[in-house]
Amino acid sequence: MCTECGGTDFAIIENWETCLSCGLQGNYSPKYYTSYALPRAEFRRQYYSRAKRFTKVLKYMKSDIIASRFECILQMYSLLEFLWNMKADKTRKYFFSQKMVLWFILKKLDIPLTVPVLKNKERGADQILSMENLIPEK
Repeated sequence: MCTECGGTDFAIIENWETCLSCGLQGNYSPKYYTSYALPRAEFRRQYYSRAKRFTKVLKYMKSDIIASRFECILQMYSLLEFLWNMKADKTRKYFFSQKMVLWFILKKLDIPLTVPVLKNKERGADQILSMENLIPEK
């Protein structure tokens, strides 16, 4: 019920609850639900996730070998990404090519699968060397 005129018809206009009788606008906080048990009043923030995009690459390949070792591959990817982000003296502006990362992970995990790599052999070799330098030796 409107506090000004007593009207009961409202509409949500630009996130304001607006009385249709007198036009009084009041606060309106929309609810966004991630689940029924956990309502959230704020917008969910959008963020870029390399791991999520890499997951799509893995699923697109439709390989039984990759499917059986899916979690191990993602863990290795997350480790590479974490170590690269924590490196203070980066020479690369961007993260490694998805093709080269997948090739590197498959070799590290001894998964016998042939995957495409970069056409430029020098760039590919540089990226592999950089990833090797990120992984600590045992």
